[in-house]
Amino acid sequence: MNMNKRSKAIFALCLISCQASKANSFVPNNFLSYNFGICSGRSCNTSKTFEPFTNRNIGSRNEVSSKTRRDILRLRAGAIGSPLGLNIVNNFFTQHPYCAAFIICGLQASAADWIAQKSTPMTPSKENSVEDLVEVRGGTTKSVKRSTKAPFELKRNLAFLLYGGAYQGCFQEHLFNRLFPMIFGEGKSLVTIGMKVSFDMLIISPFLCLPVAYIIKGLIYRLSLGEALSRYTHDVKQNNLLKTYWSVWFPVQIFNFMIIPKQFRISFVACFAFFWLIMLSKISGRSENVIATAEA
Repeated sequence: MNMNKRSKAIFALCLISCQASKANSFVPNNFLSYNFGICSGRSCNTSKTFEPFTNRNIGSRNEVSSKTRRDILRLRAGAIGSPLGLNIVNNFFTQHPYCAAFIICGLQASAADWIAQKSTPMTPSKENSVEDLVEVRGGTTKSVKRSTKAPFELKRNLAFLLYGGAYQGCFQEHLFNRLFPMIFGEGKSLVTIGMKVSFDMLIISPFLCLPVAYIIKGLIYRLSLGEALSRYTHDVKQNNLLKTYWSVWFPVQIFNFMIIPKQFRISFVACFAFFWLIMLSKISGRSENVIATAEA
């Protein structure tokens, strides 16, 4: 009696194993190894090209229905295609960092100057004002100057586009992601980040970053080097240019070197540079109006 029970149990186990082997043959081997890392009787090789539905894999039998085939292919397309847009952007920023930096920073600088020009009122002068005759008491008339709408300065906008693309884009890409790691190291300790930010704020900004903006603008307006730098020193002394710069960029650069990935640092800087360039455009435009009024 016990012998019969044992033989029946062995027979049932053999039957179950045979059914499992048949069910396993319905799915191609390289599909299991490619998608799920499962190897059925052979070593996995996930580097092979994915060919789940060919005569070589399935043979003359059509065990896999068309619905199952569509479901599996849809699964693969969804798994691969969902982050495709982010992968394209990431690859572009990683493989072409200077091109991406110039495009983003140049366009945002041009847009910032356009907003600044449209929102800055002009002081009345001989070139941009008209005279109205106003009658006062006693029958006498008095001429009053009224400023007209300021025209859009294309040269000024071009200067900001070149400054944004060349300096804020390409040069800072090389400075932050190539030179700074060589000088201060790749670490993210407070000491390393503090040295990077301090060097940028106290050395690069007052002696290179801001003067370059005024020099490029001077080249566009055909000013001499001395005239361009005198406008820079005027804004530093009279319009608190450096204090305004430090109040914006000290916290931004600390966050930039501490948190932001290497390939997106210039894009992160460009987001805040948009608002900073509006402020810089207004400050430099204010000094231009003062100089123009003094010359008149």
